[in-house]
Amino acid sequence: MMNEHTTVKRELVVGIDGSPEALGALRESLQIAEALDARVRVIAAWNWPVGQGFVPGPPVHWNPEADALEILKTSMAKVEVPAGVEVITEAAYGDAADILIEASRRAYMVLTGSTGAGMARALFLGSVSTRVAQRALCPVMVWRPSAIGLAADTAIREELALSR
Repeated sequence: MMNEHTTVKRELVVGIDGSPEALGALRESLQIAEALDARVRVIAAWNWPVGQGFVPGPPVHWNPEADALEILKTSMAKVEVPAGVEVITEAAYGDAADILIEASRRAYMVLTGSTGAGMARALFLGSVSTRVAQRALCPVMVWRPSAIGLAADTAIREELALSR
């Protein structure tokens, strides 16, 4: 039960997939959270791949949930969490855009990275950042690399994402 003495901390939701652009969104969310006295929920979505036609099952040794947990761990190790900023990490089963849109119901803001992979890829696969921006129930920030980063390899894009 809430009363005049109850405070609800704002929550920023960040979608993370291990890309340099997602790291940029994560780094940005931590800075915003520090300024707003908010907490950050970092979500890595995972799913079993779906193909068209007959596709044999995934290799027995492959575990997409474990991959999502590793992405969370690796991503968090690459950023500096400001003192006083609470971070919650979560590996969630399902479509990444759907998970972030659902999380937007309770969020102050959703942040996601955009790789700018191009129209053809977005047409067939759907762009997570575009779908979230169109359907989220709170403000959305899409972190994009600089023009230099767009043309650079992954290591340079990651360096730019973390140094901005």
